[in-house]
Amino acid sequence: MLQGQFLNLLEKEPQIALQLMHGLTSMVRASTIPIMDLNTLAANNRVQADLLRLVKTEVDDDGSAVISRTPVHVDIASRVNTTPCV
Repeated sequence: MLQGQFLNLLEKEPQIALQLMHGLTSMVRASTIPIMDLNTLAANNRVQADLLRLVKTEVDDDGSAVISRTPVHVDIASRVNTTPCV
């Protein structure tokens, strides 16, 4: 699809334009915290922040939390932009 066709589609179908904006906004919001962490935290602190983010999705009613899918070093290192220690 050419740029002009795409822009015409967005003008004719405002719901598509809104959905696109919501999707792009979500992408920006999702990347803001990791980028800020990369610029302000040391590697060990980025690992800690990443693990805390994983825990937030798994909190039980009593406040306890367990990471059900334990990440391997390589996955953590990839998410926090560092190299794994082996």
